[in-house]
Amino acid sequence: MWNKQRQTITREELLNAKPFFISEAQVQKLDSGGCLVSYRKSVSSWERLLKFMVPSSELRQVMLDDLGARVAQQIDGNHTVQEIIDGLAAELRLCNEEIERALFRFLAMLGQRKIVALELQKTLED
Repeated sequence: MWNKQRQTITREELLNAKPFFISEAQVQKLDSGGCLVSYRKSVSSWERLLKFMVPSSELRQVMLDDLGARVAQQIDGNHTVQEIIDGLAAELRLCNEEIERALFRFLAMLGQRKIVALELQKTLED
């Protein structure tokens, strides 16, 4: 099997990155304060071949609670991860390290599902 070589990024690069929803993701605010994110599941070549035998829905949904919805509002390609952390830390009165760990896990989960991507910022060293 071919392994895709993953690009490792530093903590500083991640903090300066600007997360954004991919174009196929649809975010719908709910009356409960949360939001519903609908997206198309990426399909492997094997799944495409077997699709006619085992029908499956390519549309997936993720329900985000109130806190997830607050973060989702800031995932617009304009705010950096650090800005999101700072805003949440001030709003929730928590330390930045706690918010940082939770946000990194949240963004990783959304990234694995191919809902959110990161725009890395060029540094002066590049």
